[in-house]
Amino acid sequence: MNEKSDLEEAVKALALDVFTSDVVERVDFRPDEDHVGDPVVWVTILVRDGRMPLGAAKTFPFGGRVADAFRRSGETAYPILSFVPVSEFRGVYPAAA
Repeated sequence: MNEKSDLEEAVKALALDVFTSDVVERVDFRPDEDHVGDPVVWVTILVRDGRMPLGAAKTFPFGGRVADAFRRSGETAYPILSFVPVSEFRGVYPAAA
C-alpha cells in the first residue's frame, strides 16, 4: 500500500461523512501482516476526546463500507478497524501523534 493512497483518502472521506470532522481528528493507516503472514492494514480512526463511545449503529455499518472500499480498490490486505480517543493514541504512539 502506497502512502497517502487513493484508498486511504477514500476511507478518510468515509469517516468524515459518517462521523463528521467534530468527531474524527484523523485516520491512521498502518500496513502490516497478521499471524500467518497475510497482509492487513490497521485502520485507526482517531476520535476527538470526549466523543466516545460512537455507538454500534454507526461503527458497524462503517466497517462494512471500509471493507467494500478495500475490495473496490483491488487492495488485497484486509482492513482491521479500531476507534481510539486521540489522547489514548498519543499515549501508545507518541511519535505518531
